[in-house]
Amino acid sequence: MPQIAYDFEANGGEHRTCERCGSPAPSPEKSKQRVSDEHLSQTLATTIGELERDGELVVTSPSIAPLADRLAEAALGVVSSTGLSTTEMVGVRSLILHAVADKRFFDWEMPTLTGFTAEEFERIAAKLPRD
Repeated sequence: MPQIAYDFEANGGEHRTCERCGSPAPSPEKSKQRVSDEHLSQTLATTIGELERDGELVVTSPSIAPLADRLAEAALGVVSSTGLSTTEMVGVRSLILHAVADKRFFDWEMPTLTGFTAEEFERIAAKLPRD
């Protein structure tokens, strides 16, 4: 199986080449879709390259980058961002639960300010990691 090599450090993390033909991947400026989470796109591209190397997948285009970008965009429709670590999400969950438990803080005005009731915030917090 041909291997796709990625040189994310070169050119500010944007340079990707195909070992089969040596052609560079299109730059994000030239790409039809803009990926808003470059880390997710790079992770997907690396994983796709590994799957191809291991014979689990055959990529027929000269560059994996557009495929990875499209998958990243689709994933971002389900997962809002990879910018928060699990520890940070646990902290946000704790903050939400602490805030809604304190009726002096989460008073009658808070739903107007935030757009969510205490019960809705509790349901949001339940979706975040516990630890």
